[in-house]
Parts: sequence; structure tokens; C-alpha cells
Amino acid sequence: MSRWSRFRARVERERRGTYETLLPGPYPPLEVFLGGGRPRRLFYFTKPILCTHWMLHDQFPSGWVALARRSVPGAQYLEEVRGYSERLQLPVLFVGDLDPLDLTIYLMLLWGSADLSTKGARPMKVEYRAVSDRWLALRQRRSSPIRGSLGMEALEREHYKIVKELLPDLERLVGPDCLELLDSGHKLELEGACEPSVAGRDFPSRLLRYLNA
Repeated sequence: MSRWSRFRARVERERRGTYETLLPGPYPPLEVFLGGGRPRRLFYFTKPILCTHWMLHDQFPSGWVALARRSVPGAQYLEEVRGYSERLQLPVLFVGDLDPLDLTIYLMLLWGSADLSTKGARPMKVEYRAVSDRWLALRQRRSSPIRGSLGMEALEREHYKIVKELLPDLERLVGPDCLELLDSGHKLELEGACEPSVAGRDFPSRLLRYLNA
């Protein structure tokens, strides 16, 4: 049994509602956002909040297909994402929180394995577009990255250590400031990264232009 499998089993025994489950399940369902035009970008969001915002404000790009789902994906969901990527002949652009859970989801998509195992894995072409130093540079007030962040609890900090071992290029993905934030035991979720008092009220529009570039 791998270190990841042992840790996941222990989380289920010990979490008692203090941490999210790391076991895949059929719920919540996968949400699909369609721009209506010829698909030019395929995104995977770990939360639908930004897609919903852009849809409601008539900003969602016509060339986008966005898949959104909370929690870790099982094998069937991974195959569904793969089907979109192969059919559209587009890489998956990953957007999620800067935290151990969403970094794990990124790994599962990248490896094509719900168990983070190389046995039977079917890697996908996935590009990281989640919370990073590039997001911080878009914020209206370029204050400390810790603004808007949350502290990790004990199981989450242990989870991060495992993810960091599995992602040797983590600094390249998130940038030095965000890596320092994670190393200090903090996380930055989409909601915190987009907080208007720090990022500015037009941050979602600036982020949209960045993701669509």
C-alpha cells in the first residue's frame, strides 16, 4: 500500500468531520458550462463559483467548455474528463484552490489515476492555471500573499507534505510566494484569492482575460 493510500485510509478514520473526505464518490455531480461557440479552451474547475459569476454577468467566453466539480474524482469522472479532452483535442486547463486537496485533484487528472498509482494510470495533458503568483500579480493591491488565506489544520498539513513529494515541480507551478505560503501552513482558496477588499471588484474580469490569453 502506498503512502497516499495509507494516509487516505487514516483520514477516513480520524477526520470526524474536521477534514474533507479523500475517497472518490458519485456526489457531487460534474457540472458543464458551455460558451456556445467553437471550443477553443477546455477547463476543469474544482468549484463552479467563477464560471457561475461569468455566466451571470454575460462574460463567459464563447470558445470555452468548462467542467466543474468539487471533491476528488473517481475513475469514471476522470474518464469523462478524458473524453472531453480527446473529443475536443484540447488539453485540460486546471483551475482550483491553492491547497493540498486541489493540488491532489490536479495530480489525479495529470496522472489519470484516482488512486495516484502508476498501475493502470492513463496520463492526461493537463496545464496548471490555478491560484498562483500569477493570480497574486493581478490583484489590485499587491500586498502579502497571506491576505485572504486560511490556516491548514493538522491533517491538511500532513496531506501537503505528501503532495509536495509527489509534485517536485510545485514551485514552478505556483511560484515562490505561493510556495512559501503553503510551506508556512496556509492555503488560499478561490474565494480568498478573489476577495474584493484585496483583489479589487474587477478581479474576476482581469482573471478571465488572463485565463483566456
